Amino acid sequence: MVGRSFIGGVRFCAVAMLVAVTACSSPSRMITLEDHDEALEFQKSLQDYSGSVSDMLRDAQHGKAISDFSMGMLAYDILSTVSSADSGLYAHFTAGGIDIEDYLKTRFQNNPDREIAALDKISGEGSPSLRAVARNTLDALAHIPDSHDPPATQRQNREQLENALANTKSALDRAATEVKIP
Repeated sequence: MVGRSFIGGVRFCAVAMLVAVTACSSPSRMITLEDHDEALEFQKSLQDYSGSVSDMLRDAQHGKAISDFSMGMLAYDILSTVSSADSGLYAHFTAGGIDIEDYLKTRFQNNPDREIAALDKISGEGSPSLRAVARNTLDALAHIPDSHDPPATQRQNREQLENALANTKSALDRAATEVKIP
């Protein structure tokens, strides 16, 4: 009887230690900015972008065309904002001394699949929520239907665009809740 209690206690301690070690080794999910006003502004920006993405998603679902320009401008704004709070994202976008606009016009435009895959590779680093926002934003930008494509390709791109916009909205909403207000 004492043996069972002892073994049960040892198992409990082992599980408790494992939980504690796992919790300590996991990166914080909170997005931390030093300044109170900056954190509030950052959180508000994420919420505003979520509203814009929601509007764009609604338009796409109702068959309205989403232009490269409007999606590109929104993507630029979102990527600029999220990379301002995640140095790894910023380093990825600005590698080679380019800015985010040039990144979108060159590296991303020339090979969107490679750039999305690169963000997938680093998704667990830095802020996973901000990286999910960036990845899904690029995915949406990569799937804007082109009127010159065959109808089947346009339908497939519209579906992928809608999915990417829904995922971007979800990631923005999640990231907004993870902003730690000092």
